[in-house]
Order: sequence, then C-alpha cells, then structure tokens
Amino acid sequence: MLIREFQPADYPAVRALWEGMVMYRPEMDTPTALAACVARNPGLFLVAAAPADPARIVGTVIGTFDGRRAYLYHVAVHPDYRRHGYGRALLTTVLDRLWAAGAPKITLRVAAANAPAIAFYRSLGLLPDDQVLGMSVVRAT
Repeated sequence: MLIREFQPADYPAVRALWEGMVMYRPEMDTPTALAACVARNPGLFLVAAAPADPARIVGTVIGTFDGRRAYLYHVAVHPDYRRHGYGRALLTTVLDRLWAAGAPKITLRVAAANAPAIAFYRSLGLLPDDQVLGMSVVRAT
C-alpha cells in the first residue's frame, strides 16, 4: 500500500474515483480549485495507490486547516479496496498531520444514513457532534 501526496498528474484517476463514487463536484473539483486547495494546505491532500499499479488511485482524503478549524473532505476508498487498511492509513496520516499543524478540532461531514462509514469513523475516534447542525449556501451562477 502506498499513501502519498496528491500530484497534478493524479487528477484524471482521482476524478474517475470520485465520479464512480458519485462524489465528484464539477464546480469544486476542477484541477484549478484542487491546486489552490493544495497550495493553501500543503501535505494534506493524500492518495492511496494500488500496490500492483502505483498509477491507480484507489483512495483519497483532503485535509484543510485555516489556523482555527480543520476539515476532512473527499474521504474515499474504491469498493474493491475497502477493508484492506487503505481508509485507515489515509485518515491516520492526515489526522496526524493536522494535529501536528496545531488543529484543535477536526471536522468531517458524513451522511447520517451512511452507517458503515459512521462506524468506520468511530473506530478512528471521530464522534458525532450533536451540538452542530450542518448548513450551507451555494453561490448563484
């Protein structure tokens, strides 16, 4: 298993993974937007590569930290590679890096109905934050 930092050449494989998992957001997941995210958060966009084919991206996680709050985005592992340690390796690596950067709290949003993901996140020490309701607004185009 290879966990490493995202490189621009990984974009097609990352996009294909996200599209296959119905988590690709064309308005936010462009090469330009991801490059800006990496520039603001160096070392926090990680990919997992298949051992037999290092060009095949089978998992991702994006960490961000603005000096006050840290967030995780696009936590994804291809279904064929789940339960083999990829998700755990990705998350423990990015969590360690966020703690080392001084993050006092790390937040992840997950669909309330996604029981397997919630159980997995709990196994890593993430707990539901019942004090907060997720809200958002989308910029009008």
